Amino acid sequence: MVESKGKIAEVTNATTKQAVVFIGVYSLVILRNIGRAINKAVHKQPWLFIVVTVVISFIVSFIFISKARAERDNYNQKLVHATQQLDSYMAAYGNIKSK
Repeated sequence: MVESKGKIAEVTNATTKQAVVFIGVYSLVILRNIGRAINKAVHKQPWLFIVVTVVISFIVSFIFISKARAERDNYNQKLVHATQQLDSYMAAYGNIKSK
């Protein structure tokens, strides 16, 4: 199939099983090389990646806090509406106690 490890040759007569193995092997090679590139970049400019991490953390935190505030405001609005309805019923019917 392939003569040497250093050269990438076109394989035209591979079976499906062999093709899947090639996909797995070369996917791992790509992931390993991406990891090495990221590692080199982090070692060359660590402060840049620290700042990027802090900025991304701030943005994600801001989004989650905004969602929580919106949810709280929604529940407060429903509570105010329910309280106003209860007050209007009490004003219309008085303080009726069940017998």
